[in-house]
Amino acid sequence: MGKEILKAAHQDPRLNVVGVVDIDSSLVGTRLSDHGLEPGNIVISSSLEAGNTADVVLHATGSYLESVAPQIQEALTMGLNVVSTCEELSFPFVRHPSISETLDSLALDHGLTVVGTGVNPGFMMDRLPLAMASISHSIRSIQVDRVQDPTSRRRPFQVKVGMGMSTKEFEELASKGSFGHVGLEESARLIATGLGWDLEKWDHHIEPVHAETAERVNGLIETLKASTADGRTLALRFVAHSSVDECFDSIKIEGLPEIDLHIAGGVAGDDATAAAVLQAAKVIKSARTGLISVLELPLGAYKFRSQEG
Repeated sequence: MGKEILKAAHQDPRLNVVGVVDIDSSLVGTRLSDHGLEPGNIVISSSLEAGNTADVVLHATGSYLESVAPQIQEALTMGLNVVSTCEELSFPFVRHPSISETLDSLALDHGLTVVGTGVNPGFMMDRLPLAMASISHSIRSIQVDRVQDPTSRRRPFQVKVGMGMSTKEFEELASKGSFGHVGLEESARLIATGLGWDLEKWDHHIEPVHAETAERVNGLIETLKASTADGRTLALRFVAHSSVDECFDSIKIEGLPEIDLHIAGGVAGDDATAAAVLQAAKVIKSARTGLISVLELPLGAYKFRSQEG
């Protein structure tokens, strides 16, 4: 994913790539041109370099906040804003309150901003549903479905959804809570925050989708359902397996008026994630400082003319 973000950033006239960091020792010390990438003169480093001229780090190293938090803290201490694809960073305040407080305080002390974003969480199953909900009132339920065929996706994504695993391995990983689509709970909390809903009942589970035999898995179906005390409901369904009949994204809102948005073919995840990261980088200086969520990112870096009189 980092490579895709790099390619997109280099092609964006509003961004200037000034450095690249990778933990792969075989890459450190080589130039981007050695790998067919641009800007070709940049040498890959093993860590952030002091005295760099960057404004923001485009961070894509992991899904779990505990493992990547030290990297984000390092960037902040060096005076860099951070836009990260870490799914748990999209809304870390409930599951990781201590880390959230640390990152928020550090960012505030340095006058910087940290945000987690991507296609999902970050847009398709949270920010976009909230945007659609803004034109409906008296909302009773929201259902969001994201259905994908992982066959053409990068290998890390296929592994994340269990494609090619044995059923036993799938069940072992799922039972540890470190498997499946990371970020579904964060998306639910983003929606609830945007709507002002207090979600009380939660039901979150993952089930494998089997291939020709019950011993092998070709993907998963992950669902999260939550409701308020007065019966308003939120349902998120993430489907990713190689035998889906149709890829699509959909948002259904039961309110006034009712909303039924269907995106045939679905949104391409990797390109959309790169786009979301770049957009956040371009507007991050217009956002408030501290640890924020995508709900606080402006749509554009606006400059208003002052009015006299």
